[in-house]
Amino acid sequence: MGENCTHDCCSCTGCGHDHEHDVEEMETGILTFVDDEGNDVRFEILDVVTLDEKEYLVVLPVDETEGGVLILEIKQEDGEEVYDTVMDDEEAERVFAKFQEEYGNDDEEDAE
Repeated sequence: MGENCTHDCCSCTGCGHDHEHDVEEMETGILTFVDDEGNDVRFEILDVVTLDEKEYLVVLPVDETEGGVLILEIKQEDGEEVYDTVMDDEEAERVFAKFQEEYGNDDEEDAE
């Protein structure tokens, strides 16, 4: 999946191109991508992380019981917000570490 991307693939497959989505999807906390086979794949938005002056979405597949979070860079292209799969493992790990740090702090604040 994603190797022969025709802009209708699921961003999580690692095709490396940008994906556009409606602001309405962001407001519901769920993003829907279309995979190579035309199936809707839904992701829950866990958080928006800012790192090195870039913003990233940390998302989790809604309908899959296995697998982990995905990291998508938020970009502006022609005045539209688009999401691009983070392909660099080191960058993705740094974003995830910051997500864990911030998420852990939220849990501690809720307990107080």
